Amino acid sequence: MKKKIVSLAMAAAMLAVSVTGCGEGSALTGNEIVAEIGDTKINVGLAEFYARYEQAQYETYYMSYYGDNMWSMPVDGNMTYEESVKNNALYALESMYVIEDHADEYGVKLTAEDEAALEKAAKAFVEANDAEVLESISGTEENVYELL
Repeated sequence: MKKKIVSLAMAAAMLAVSVTGCGEGSALTGNEIVAEIGDTKINVGLAEFYARYEQAQYETYYMSYYGDNMWSMPVDGNMTYEESVKNNALYALESMYVIEDHADEYGVKLTAEDEAALEKAAKAFVEANDAEVLESISGTEENVYELL
């Protein structure tokens, strides 16, 4: 049953991120919930921010090899590179929250200094980018902090 719920959550998350895609003018606010892991809710803004982060990584490494149509290339059956990265981003986010749910079992906890450093890094990221860029990648201070 739990696998079925996770699968449905993954499908909803993929759909929500697919709607935001790489296009402009999405009707989503960024607060819609795309998946739930335990008591944690993953919103579309965080999922999009992480997908955009992954997009930048992939483009840095692979765009020179595959060219401008890289994202529409098939990579796994009928799946395109774009769909593959979105699926992997959602899976990674879900995995991060599952790991976080079990952190106490392994004695892992953020200190006050760690949290202060995360807040400082998130704030620095937002300050280093202009509003248009931040909006296009759902780069709110909250999303940056959460991902860090």
